[in-house]
Amino acid sequence: MHIKLLSVAMAAAILTGCGTMAGGGASEGEAREATKSYVASSTGKVVQSAKGCLHSSYFDDESSIASCEGKEEAMAEKMAEAPKEEVKEEVAPPPPPPPPPAPAPEAEVEKVVLSGRALFPYDSAQLTGQGNREMTTLIDKLKGYSDIELIDVVGHADSRGAAEYNQGLSERRAETVKSTLQGAFPNVPVTASGLGETAPVASNDTAEGRRLNRRVEIRVEAVN
Repeated sequence: MHIKLLSVAMAAAILTGCGTMAGGGASEGEAREATKSYVASSTGKVVQSAKGCLHSSYFDDESSIASCEGKEEAMAEKMAEAPKEEVKEEVAPPPPPPPPPAPAPEAEVEKVVLSGRALFPYDSAQLTGQGNREMTTLIDKLKGYSDIELIDVVGHADSRGAAEYNQGLSERRAETVKSTLQGAFPNVPVTASGLGETAPVASNDTAEGRRLNRRVEIRVEAVN
């Protein structure tokens, strides 16, 4: 009986010695908790040899320790070899284009016809008192526009007298009106011309027709 007990003690000492030789004392092998699949030391830690953890007769995969079987290293190598999924950086969509600018307002064209008799004395290009008042009223009206682009003045005459004289008289009267308008709107281009008796709006055979033909037409291009 004494001999049998001594043999068991020696076997335990040999197993313990294997673990110490392979793992270096309380090494990585002894730090693992034992399962029934491995030979354990008296402290309950897995015994390691030079080839790894010692399997017991009860070894099976279900109760095996991954680090003992090299499974952790294999998994790490497999993960290192697996291609990494490329993470695409999200790019913000470009901002919408700005709305097109609003179209510029179109200039309105207004035509004003003033009676030559109301503006000038007979056979004269000088404004009468009534003519000055007519021009003041017109200038006040034109100041209501936000932007005046052009003022065009055209003088007309009836057919009495020589055509050449009527042409010169219509031009002089147009220049008088132009000068008055240019003084009120110095930054606006103002043009002046005369058509004499060439563009009647009524018959020159009657007094009323001739009155209508003696006129000054003022064409204004402006933005309201």
